[in-house]
Amino acid sequence: DTSTNNPAPNNVARYDIGVNYVMAGHNARISLVYTHTDVSGPKEFGMVVVGTQFQF
Repeated sequence: DTSTNNPAPNNVARYDIGVNYVMAGHNARISLVYTHTDVSGPKEFGMVVVGTQFQF
């Protein structure tokens, strides 16, 4: 019997692409990142993340 109860996928590929907008002499930043994840089998999905950073 070669079946297992392991839910983890065999192969996962993840690709990220993003841009940053830096303001006020590196004291503030806005980021936009798109992530595409491809899991072995018919499952794949994308995600968009927006982030901010401020330093005082």
